[in-house]
Amino acid sequence: MIRDWKILNRELLNDFGIVQIYKKQARSPRTGNVRDILSIDFPNWVLVLALTPEEEAVMVRQYRHCTEQIHLELPGGLVDAGDTSPAVSAQRELLEETGYQSPELIQIGACYPQPAVLSNRCFFPKLGVMKLTTEWF
Repeated sequence: MIRDWKILNRELLNDFGIVQIYKKQARSPRTGNVRDILSIDFPNWVLVLALTPEEEAVMVRQYRHCTEQIHLELPGGLVDAGDTSPAVSAQRELLEETGYQSPELIQIGACYPQPAVLSNRCFFPKLGVMKLTTEWF
């Protein structure tokens, strides 16, 4: 049976505003050994699956510094502290990145995208096909 590790100590190594890096000392429930673990606290984010009336996925090309490449990706972004829900974040990010909007949203699911090192969740909403417009504000 898998059991939780006991966290003995948690130390903030660096606070970069949006990201905090922690060093934790944790005891293995299996061996009793104590290990140092690094973890990154990162805000939750959303990835939006938006479909046009022709059922084409709306995607964006963006340069990403970590890979130093341009990527084709689903629109999305951080769930801001003032957002009342991931749905609000999804609507905002879709409009900002693509100019599309939709009053209809279906929550597909959520996951922890990299729980080995990141603390955040990623939410996956889908926007209704017939409601998308290309009005810019």
